[in-house]
Amino acid sequence: MSRYVHVPLGEDQLFIANEHVYSGKDFPFHYHPEIELTCVFRSNGMRLVGDSFESYRKGDLVALGSNLPHQWQKNESFKGPRMFNDHIVVVHIHDGRLKAIIEGTRELWSLKPLMEEIRSGVVFSRETVSWVSPRMQQLVQEGGSMSGVITLLEILRLLSKDPKRRVLASPLFRWPEDSPGRERIFDVVGYLLKNYHREIRAGELAEQLNLSKSAFSHYFRKRTSKSFREYLTDIRLGNACKMLQDSDKNVGEICFECGFGSISNFNKAFNRTYRTSPMQYRRRMRTLACTGCGGARGRNGGT
Repeated sequence: MSRYVHVPLGEDQLFIANEHVYSGKDFPFHYHPEIELTCVFRSNGMRLVGDSFESYRKGDLVALGSNLPHQWQKNESFKGPRMFNDHIVVVHIHDGRLKAIIEGTRELWSLKPLMEEIRSGVVFSRETVSWVSPRMQQLVQEGGSMSGVITLLEILRLLSKDPKRRVLASPLFRWPEDSPGRERIFDVVGYLLKNYHREIRAGELAEQLNLSKSAFSHYFRKRTSKSFREYLTDIRLGNACKMLQDSDKNVGEICFECGFGSISNFNKAFNRTYRTSPMQYRRRMRTLACTGCGGARGRNGGT
């Protein structure tokens, strides 16, 4: 399980931009001090940002704040030697350097609300993506040049003007500021991501952290803004969405393979979160995929 990831961004650099066209494993669950902009040109699956679990697809554009944990889980059609590989552009920005530029430049103060929202992760509207995506690719070509800095500021200006942008992680989500604290909670979340398909009790996780059950429950909620059971349910639902999109397994099979104890509980949790039934979700997703749209709305509405 990956945790802290070193981004090769020099102290005297504002940003680096990379274009990736590849297949294979999921993007790992990780964090880093750099701000990240990720634009998906081809791929689909589920993304985890803080305590947000939603589907992503072509045209997905997300901005992530410093040290915000995240993972992109691709659908099976984008793994291995298939017809299409992933195509994404990722920009990493020096958090402290960008903040200093904005704070010290009156003309850039209009970016402050966006920068505050990015701390919790932000997904942007399709209209904004249509303007920003070519500029993201332009950044790859311009590299660490003055024109690249100008393009980056133009991207941030466009993002700040998006009235439909939406924050991903819940307002109460707070990742530990200290590295040992982050590693500790990463062990817990990593365990949930690996074992969500079976029954997991709070007691076994409390034991791993040498805490009482009540102390663990308090610790987990303080760090993630959700109870252990709520967080686990979200992981299970996210993986259920992947399977509904990517397999022909029936709802019962998916229900039990994702760790739900009964079909009734699965249907209730799915309806409560996505405001639709699993079968309706599958039909909608396949209809969208056939028309080239793909994707799904998150629990707080889509873009």
